[in-house]
Amino acid sequence: MEGWLVAKQLTEDLIALMKKAGLVRISFGIESGNPDVLKVVGKGVTMDEIRSAYKITKKYAIETRGSAILGLPTDTKKSAWDTIKFLRSIKELDHPYILIAAPYPGTRMREMALKGEAGITLHEKDYTRLSRYKPVMSVNDLTRKSLVRYQYWGIIYNYLTPRRLWYNLTRAGLKAAVRNGWAFGKSLFLKKHDFKARE
Repeated sequence: MEGWLVAKQLTEDLIALMKKAGLVRISFGIESGNPDVLKVVGKGVTMDEIRSAYKITKKYAIETRGSAILGLPTDTKKSAWDTIKFLRSIKELDHPYILIAAPYPGTRMREMALKGEAGITLHEKDYTRLSRYKPVMSVNDLTRKSLVRYQYWGIIYNYLTPRRLWYNLTRAGLKAAVRNGWAFGKSLFLKKHDFKARE
């Protein structure tokens, strides 16, 4: 059984019950590693609460995942780098995912993007062009090209660590490690050569 939960909702009693019910993997929406950006997007959680959630979860030997987004409202190169470093600093996080913000219809971010608020410049209004990997907007000094670059290097910086390499080799098994390693390398190659976003 897999689960998704807001870090603020997690207590040790809850995770113990979930483990007893068969939970083996959980993912938290981290969103940003910058406290100011977290407030702007209304996440309602602190970085300390995020860290605490991972520590509690790992205490029960549950595989942990977490996703962060680059290019959120008010984001900058500095706050994007804060996010990348924050992911790496959470020792209990087994699989970090780094995505690029997409202003989906019906969201507050879409409204902000259309109005040009919070440093956002929307370059593509076509819904079919929205993707978590190919940016359709820029934010402050984060151009579309730099968002792709930060995502690319952020993935490398977070996964090529002894702890995460060892985890994937020992916990996932050799077959899964080879499969995941191939997918990882392929995704980086595609990002580098295919995601040539215009400025």
